[in-house]
Amino acid sequence: MRALRILAPGLLLLAAGPLAAEKVYKWVDEDGVVHYGDALPPTAAGRGHKVLNDQGIAVEDVAAAKTAEQIAEEARLAEAAREAAERDKVLLDTYLSVDEIESLRDRRVELLEAQNRVTAKYMQDLERKLDGLQTEAARIQAAEQSSGAPPEIPDQLAAEIAHAERGLAGYRREINARREDQEKIRARFDADIARFRELKGLPPEA
Repeated sequence: MRALRILAPGLLLLAAGPLAAEKVYKWVDEDGVVHYGDALPPTAAGRGHKVLNDQGIAVEDVAAAKTAEQIAEEARLAEAAREAAERDKVLLDTYLSVDEIESLRDRRVELLEAQNRVTAKYMQDLERKLDGLQTEAARIQAAEQSSGAPPEIPDQLAAEIAHAERGLAGYRREINARREDQEKIRARFDADIARFRELKGLPPEA
């Protein structure tokens, strides 16, 4: 193989004489050094290179071989594009107007809000029960203290208080979880509305 580092392609072709009609390759090695030659060395086979004609003009531009990471990324992007196109199709097939999307959003949010109102009623009832239990516990402790006994409450009463406290904590978690779900629903539907407007050529929502 004949290869010259950073040699002008015209000079290489002149030096080649009878071989001027042969292909001349131009490539850059891993150190950034430009090379010309009538054949690619094995180390450059997978790298991007150009093929020059007898005037030193590039007639073919061969891209470097893709790495496994590049191939995987291209596949990921292609799959993401396919999924986005499918979502767009479903969006257009499902709704006829922005009002329909907003109506469904509001119904789903209200369903969770109705569940929270029921849970809040349960919480109020349980809070009243807990208040009564704690009042009874305080009365018992005060009576025991006045008699010189340790201010303890019966095990059954303590268990009922603990059970009521756990119940209230569970109700609060339920309400908070539904509120988070409401925010997720609003965000998802708002994104659908914005995309629907875009697909339909409608102006953005004011």
